[in-house]
Amino acid sequence: MMTFATGNKKLSPSITPISVVAPNPTQPAPTTSAPTKRFLHFDRFIRLLDFCINVYSLLSFVTTSTLVDMLLMRQAVFMDDVANGVYDFAPEGPSDVVILHLLRNATSGQSKHVGLRDAALATPDGGHSLSWCLRVGITLGVEYHAVYNNDGVSRRYLRYVHTKLPPRCVGWTVAPGGSFNDSRILAVDDARAGFGQSYLHCSDPRYYTPPFGQTANVSSFQFRAGYVVAQQHFAGGSFGIETHISHCKAEKIGDSLMYKVSPFLEGDTSEVVNVLFSTKNWALWLLDYVGQSIVLLILIQEVLRSSAQTITYIPTQSYSLYAAAVDVLCGREPRARPTLDGGYSVMSFAQIWLANPCYLIGNCMYALGTTNETQTLVETFFWQYSVGGRFTDLAQATVYAMRHAWVSVAVWSVLRLVVTRLYLPFLPRVFVRSVHMVEVYCSCRAIVLAFLLACLVTAVSRGHWFLTDRMNVIDVAYGLPKSAFWSSEDMTSLSMSHTFGILFATIFGLITRGFLAWLLPGHRTNSFFQAIDRHRVCSGFDMPQLLSGSRSLRVGDRWVLLLPLADVYLIFSSVNLLRQTAMPSLPSAPPGHAVECITSDNGTVLELRDAGIYVPELAALQQEASGYLYCAVI
Repeated sequence: MMTFATGNKKLSPSITPISVVAPNPTQPAPTTSAPTKRFLHFDRFIRLLDFCINVYSLLSFVTTSTLVDMLLMRQAVFMDDVANGVYDFAPEGPSDVVILHLLRNATSGQSKHVGLRDAALATPDGGHSLSWCLRVGITLGVEYHAVYNNDGVSRRYLRYVHTKLPPRCVGWTVAPGGSFNDSRILAVDDARAGFGQSYLHCSDPRYYTPPFGQTANVSSFQFRAGYVVAQQHFAGGSFGIETHISHCKAEKIGDSLMYKVSPFLEGDTSEVVNVLFSTKNWALWLLDYVGQSIVLLILIQEVLRSSAQTITYIPTQSYSLYAAAVDVLCGREPRARPTLDGGYSVMSFAQIWLANPCYLIGNCMYALGTTNETQTLVETFFWQYSVGGRFTDLAQATVYAMRHAWVSVAVWSVLRLVVTRLYLPFLPRVFVRSVHMVEVYCSCRAIVLAFLLACLVTAVSRGHWFLTDRMNVIDVAYGLPKSAFWSSEDMTSLSMSHTFGILFATIFGLITRGFLAWLLPGHRTNSFFQAIDRHRVCSGFDMPQLLSGSRSLRVGDRWVLLLPLADVYLIFSSVNLLRQTAMPSLPSAPPGHAVECITSDNGTVLELRDAGIYVPELAALQQEASGYLYCAVI
């Protein structure tokens, strides 16, 4: 829930009043100054940055969420194929047993589409093509035990297979249960979407061993070829599956029994890649799907709040919402909960990070629950970008890297806890104060942007600054000892990303602090600013957006924020996450007078009291605004 506070002004539960300077009617009101031109430029820059990161954040969640994958059935076709045994084959070794076990125990939400890999990632040995159509009869059916990056980390058990179906087909152009020469199905795509079946092409089983007398009428057919990979990235870790598939065609050569095999689309050099992750433990599943659910609920809530103009009702008693919930659970009739009419809010959907820390928490839970698969995809896309130089690979890498950027916000929250709530005698006071001053100005957007830049630096520096002992080796015998997760390649890269992320976020925080001190001198004495800093639980509060997004102006030597009362309550109540903030009464200041934020020690009680300073701009707003209860917080 949410609260107010001031730096040195506290309010005991009994609400002890404080003394303020009463206005002297014989003296002129303090001079006010509108925002300067340099401040307006800063405000536009912040708004542009907000827009870009908001769009990027939402795009990242929608395109990578496994919950959205299941809702939109984005991987339904691939999972149907797996469930129907399209990738099954006769095992010939221990690695084959591992692959088949994973395929037969796959569940929804475990797979990701990696996309197309084309000739840009091919090697001369592969004929400068990644199409498996060109390798039929050459490498298919061969098994390797490969060791990549000779650092004791990555293992791949390769099994090249022709993904043909058994004689009784589940269909692509053939109906389920039919044979390869049955009549073809029309509207295949509609059938797949409507029935959830695996409508795959039923490969002609006579392709490899065509007996005499049975091939005369089979002049050409389509099939798919490829291979399946089982990976174990670290000792004791679970395996994952990659499937590499190409769409091929076979054309009979004259009257012979030989067929010419080529890509179905002339000149196609690509393969389609899907990744199937193994089942994880219940704690990771809980973090994954509960976190995603929280994010979706918050997004829906904020869309409704920002699209419909509704009155914000402010409770007058602390914990009244909890008391009502207890009444419902106990079967009692809920007691009346008196509220105040706080008027309308002007906060837009783009300010979701400003007044809803649950959005940050949900994203962080989701990131922690999907660390292994996310980091695997990030490493894969960065590697593809380093080889092929395609922008699409770089974009997908940064989209998946966005997910763990929320964990960086959690790291900063831990740092805030250490320097503001705990007393550690071995830490110098100068260091503690310096970290606190930087953390105040490290907004969630700055932390996210810093982490994305850190991922790029990590990808470029791999093999140069760390993980330098890297060489590809084929080991068909015993392999090399595997490292544990905490010393694995994925964990090393992730740790370096977080290290660079903290460094870049610190730089951004220092720059932001300097800019705000130059553009908005005296903003740190604002009671609104001090209240947030006193009662805030999580890091990432967007102080630059608060100061630039509100109607900010200077009154004498004080900095004033002109905001609707609803926004004041929503923003303040968000920082005191573990408690519910109440306001005993509406501000009692005369029209046009500024107010100060005063809270109880635990932040459950908030009052806005007359500061005795007249603000002409506030008086004009109060006269013009209909349905908005504007106040000037000084």
